[in-house]
Amino acid sequence: MVARIKTILAFVLAIAFLTSGSRGQEPLFEPWQFARLMKSEPFGPWWWVFWQRAYPLGYIPEGAELRAFRQIEQWKAAHRADVSFALAQEENRWISIGPAPILGGQVGARGNARPMSGRVTAVAVDPGNPARWLVGGAQGGVWQTRDAGTSWEPLTDDQPALAIGAIAFAPSDPHIIYVGTGTAVFAASSFAGAGLLKSTDGGTTWQLVAPSALARVSFSDIKVDPLDANRLTIATAIGIAGRGRDRPPQIPPTGIMTSTDGGLTWTVRLSGLATDVEIDPRTFQRQFAALGSPFGSSANGLYRSTDAGQTWTQINGPWKEIRGGVGRIELALAPSDPNTLYISVQDAVDGVRADGGLLGLWRTSNAWDEKPTWTAIGVEATDDGSGLHGYCGWDPAFRTASDQCWFDHELSVDPSNPDILYAGGIPLWKYDGVRWTEVSKTVGDPLRGIHVDQHAMAWAGRRLIVGNDGGVWSTEDGGETWEHHNTTLAITQFYEGSIHPDGVLALAGSQDNGTEVWQGDMAWRWIRGGDGADTAISSTRPDTDWALSGQNLALRRTRDAARTITVADSGIDK
Repeated sequence: MVARIKTILAFVLAIAFLTSGSRGQEPLFEPWQFARLMKSEPFGPWWWVFWQRAYPLGYIPEGAELRAFRQIEQWKAAHRADVSFALAQEENRWISIGPAPILGGQVGARGNARPMSGRVTAVAVDPGNPARWLVGGAQGGVWQTRDAGTSWEPLTDDQPALAIGAIAFAPSDPHIIYVGTGTAVFAASSFAGAGLLKSTDGGTTWQLVAPSALARVSFSDIKVDPLDANRLTIATAIGIAGRGRDRPPQIPPTGIMTSTDGGLTWTVRLSGLATDVEIDPRTFQRQFAALGSPFGSSANGLYRSTDAGQTWTQINGPWKEIRGGVGRIELALAPSDPNTLYISVQDAVDGVRADGGLLGLWRTSNAWDEKPTWTAIGVEATDDGSGLHGYCGWDPAFRTASDQCWFDHELSVDPSNPDILYAGGIPLWKYDGVRWTEVSKTVGDPLRGIHVDQHAMAWAGRRLIVGNDGGVWSTEDGGETWEHHNTTLAITQFYEGSIHPDGVLALAGSQDNGTEVWQGDMAWRWIRGGDGADTAISSTRPDTDWALSGQNLALRRTRDAARTITVADSGIDK
């Protein structure tokens, strides 16, 4: 786990370098840090992947993906009347082979044996229909369910970006949906987007709005005025892909932005890396926002607006006085009492204190007063009394610190009780005003639990819906029991794979879901956990002899179709 943390943090620092010095942005990475990073082994694989995509120019052309998408659409339109072309398209069309779902789970490594899918980074519930949900995949597009997660259908497979960071229905007209492309989880597997997608027919068709202002950024949040579907406040930050030729690359301004014309034009109201926006349910005029670069920034902090996001005032709190620095910030405003606000702060990745871990969690019950008063909420106690690191930095499966507040970090307040808070990091914890309980049940009761690494939460009545690195899950009893919703959700994020010479099976390595094998069905069988990578299938004994690779530069092999797996990297200097 420690090696994994170092690898992930090195990737995060690589992202910081690639976005440092952008116009209008504070540098995120100092030259001495970059020099040290270039000597680190974890940077090598990322650099290799970049050059694969940059060859032969040495850079990725600005807007290449969007131009390719538009050329495809133009070509299809030009051939639409050609009957022979239409028949050929039908005969040669692509079909999904999954995984939907991944069966077997990461037993032992993660303590979870339930059906899984890929990383879910956004969840939204139709305000007029609690059985209709939209979820966004890290690189899987937007999917819709109309039966509370029993079945799913993709909505944006033909759109220019499949990395989804935020989704919002317009409360006054749920036919209007906004989708922010690009995921702001600050990891090497976090892709920048193409801009803001908008639908006015419930997701049947989509329009890419304002790509010049929002392309190459990532979305943290979207909020829509309940009384005016054209008025929005968004939080944007950075991703990786689609960066163009500059060194360091230039990205559009990020931060808190507003629009009053349905997303056609935007104004930056707060510059920085914005990680959250909360709206007073009684009036769109009152808003809270967070700027939270994981690497620390003088702009990081809590901000408040009383004019629908036009102007902002920084609200100071005890987090500013704690040694370690303010990193990524997540907020939660209580729906039943909007005077109650929770703020969770990551310890900045700056070489001081517990980099990437939890700096602290605070609550105020007078959020709209000129100077709110704050109460620290301790996160030392778990249901079994063993935890010391908090929801972002305590892995109950490994019983070790893992410091991931910069990556998986989410809060949500029970809609009927301002004293009940759900805090997601690696596990999901529940705070009842007095005591913490680990409700993700990743240890001790894996058949009733959920996957690790929590990224999104939303409510459908009394049902809490959670999106994490293993798909979509929900609970109707406060986390006592969980239902998975991954049977037909095909959004697994693959790195590399290999195919049997006869095409009867395939192996592939995936992000945080290990290595899987496909043997003809939509459901794939899980082989090994962690982050999977490249695989190989023997040309002479393809039915049984396979090689696997994964995080921590591990190589393994099997001679019996993964019934037993052995280490195969002895002698390699990692």
